[in-house]
Amino acid sequence: LAFTGACRANAPSVPVAEPAAVPSVLGPDDILEVQVYLEEDLSGVYRIDVDGTLTYPLVGEVRVAGMTASQVALALREALADGYLTNPQVAVFVREFNSRKITVIGQIKKPGRYEFRDGMTLVEAIALAGGTTDSAVLRVMQVTRRQPETTKYNIPFKDITLGRTADFLLHPGDLVFVEESAVK
Repeated sequence: LAFTGACRANAPSVPVAEPAAVPSVLGPDDILEVQVYLEEDLSGVYRIDVDGTLTYPLVGEVRVAGMTASQVALALREALADGYLTNPQVAVFVREFNSRKITVIGQIKKPGRYEFRDGMTLVEAIALAGGTTDSAVLRVMQVTRRQPETTKYNIPFKDITLGRTADFLLHPGDLVFVEESAVK
């Protein structure tokens, strides 16, 4: 993922992501349905743990964060074929993409979690959350990104809305925080 610096006088340098598709990979809190043909005890609904692993019968913990549903099916099939079942037929379906949500909090009219869409920007997220309250700081907003490690970005929101800098592309799992003004 390429980053370019977007800055102006007296403003912090902010990485602005180049448009790129975010693949539909699995992450913590996603809920999967696993079906194993003719094996009811191995079929069921499972939640991916916060560390990105899936705890599965017979197999134990399987690291699935960053995989697609079909890759998880293949990994489970291979694990079950390794001493447990002969030629297991495994299908995996995503019930809920909880890791593909963003959270918008602070001085927002409708704070909460929202479905992430590929190409979603900070301005779109603020609009989706009903806009800011009258006491919101519009000059800079904070975006916390937890993957691969936690990084905090101070985004010049006012400059974005005035067309002075490019909008900031969000990623699944991002947390947007709108600060309250000290002046009321």
